[in-house]
Amino acid sequence: KANDVERELHAKRWTLRDSDAGKLLDRYLEPGHQAQCFLPHGQTQGDVLEGFVLMALDADFDEMSGLVANYNATMAPHLDRALAAARQLGDRCLDPAQAKELLKLVEQKQIEPLNLPDVYHEPERLKSILSSEAVWALACEQTQSNRLKMLFKRLHQLYGHSASLQPYNYRGRLQVQVHVRDDEVFYGWPLHTNDGSTAPLFRGMVVTLYPEDDPALSLHKPDREAAAPSVRIVGIAKLKCLNYMWRTFGVRNRIPILLKRGKDDYLKTLRKGFYPPWSIPKVYTEVLEAFFARWADFVLSLPAAQKNRLGERYLDQLETFLAATPYPFSTVTDDGPVIPASTSGAAGGADAQPLSVIVCNLTGKADVGPRLSALGFRPDSNQLDTTACAGRHGTYELMASLPPFRKAKLVDAVVALRPSESDLAGLDEASSKAIKGQFQGFCGNFARKFKQTCKSTVLCTQPSTADDWLKAVEDRARETSVGQP
Repeated sequence: KANDVERELHAKRWTLRDSDAGKLLDRYLEPGHQAQCFLPHGQTQGDVLEGFVLMALDADFDEMSGLVANYNATMAPHLDRALAAARQLGDRCLDPAQAKELLKLVEQKQIEPLNLPDVYHEPERLKSILSSEAVWALACEQTQSNRLKMLFKRLHQLYGHSASLQPYNYRGRLQVQVHVRDDEVFYGWPLHTNDGSTAPLFRGMVVTLYPEDDPALSLHKPDREAAAPSVRIVGIAKLKCLNYMWRTFGVRNRIPILLKRGKDDYLKTLRKGFYPPWSIPKVYTEVLEAFFARWADFVLSLPAAQKNRLGERYLDQLETFLAATPYPFSTVTDDGPVIPASTSGAAGGADAQPLSVIVCNLTGKADVGPRLSALGFRPDSNQLDTTACAGRHGTYELMASLPPFRKAKLVDAVVALRPSESDLAGLDEASSKAIKGQFQGFCGNFARKFKQTCKSTVLCTQPSTADDWLKAVEDRARETSVGQP
C-alpha cells in the first residue's frame, strides 16, 4: 500500500501536524501486521513537522526486520532514563534562572556527562593547525580500510570543489567530518561503489583515523572488511510540510534580503523563488503573502541592535511576532485550512480581520479562567470566544507582567485583569501592597507612556465584559481608517 500512503501524505502534507502523522499510517495497517510509525519530530526538533522522506528499497525485508529488532532490543533498557533526563534538561532550559546557571556549568564542564572524562569525549575542532591539503593527505594515508581510502581519494580528486574534510582531535586521534556541499555528489556516488572498491558515502559522515602503530587497531580492526549491505535504494522522495517551509525558506533564509533590499524585494523573491519551486497551492500563497508582509513590517521596525542579531537569533523575534499575529494556518480540517478573512475590517463582524490581544493578569492569582471567559477569551486555548465576541475571531496571549512596548505595538488591544478584594484576602500586607502597586503603575506611568508609544493599540484597564474592549477596538479602527483609501 506504499503508493496509497504516498498519495495521502502528498495531499495532507501542507498542513499535517506532528501528532497526526502516525494516525495516517495506522489507517493502512492490516490485521496481524507489525505496526509501523514515523519518528516523531517532537522527539528531535520540535512540534513543527518538517516533512517526510520516502524511500523505495530493493531489499530483503527479513534481514532488515532482524536488524530493526536487534536495534530496538539494544536501546530499550535505556529509553526511559534517556527520556526522563531529556525532559529534566528541557525544564531547566525553559526556566530563565536555571538556564543561565546551566549554561555556565556547560561552559565549565561541571555537569554530567561533561565532567566525566572516562565517559564523555567531545571532539575538539582543529581550525588552524592543519591545512586542507594536509588533512586530505592524512585521510588517504592513515585510513586502514581500502574502501574508505578509495572514498577519500575519489572525493578529493573528482569532487574537491564540492567537498571538504573538517579535522577534529578525538581522544588523541585525528577525526574528520566529511562535508559535501552538492547533493549531486550523493546521487552519483553509487557509480563509484558498483565495483566494490569504494565505500558508500553518507550524509554527516565522520571517520576516525588510526595510524598503523596505534594499539587500538588490534581491538577495532575486523578480520575482513564487512560486505556491503544487501539494500539498494531505488528512489527517494522528500515531502516538506508548509508550516516548516514558511519558517525556514520564507523567514530564516530571506532575512538578509529583507534587511538589505527592503520589503518589496523580499516579497518579490518569495513570489519567484519560494511559492513556484515548492508548488505551493494558490489557496496557501494568498494567506502567506499577507503574513509575510506583516513580518516584513515588524522586522523593519526593530531597533538596529535587534536587526543585527536576527541572523543567529531570528526565532526570538519570530516568537514575539507570532504571539501577536494570527498563525497562518492555525485551524486545519480535512478540506484544508480555515483561512482568516483578509478584509480590512475596521468595523466588527465575523468577516473582519482576526484580532490579536494581550491580557495582563495583574490579580496575583494563577487561576483566572472565569474572568477570561467573562471577557470573551477561551481559558482552554489562546483563541477568542466567537460567541461572546460577536463573531470576531482572533488570538490572545496571557501575561503575568506588563508587556514591552515593542510587543504591545503589534496587537489590537492590551486588556488588564484588575485585582479584586477577594484576590487580596488572606495575603500579608507586603504582598497585597505589591499587587495593588503593580496595577496602579499600569494605570499610571505605563498607561501614559503607552498612549504616546502605541497609538494604534487600545488600552483597557477595567473592562467588565467582552463588549467593553471590543467597542474600544472598533472605535479605534474607525478613527485610524479615516482618510485612508
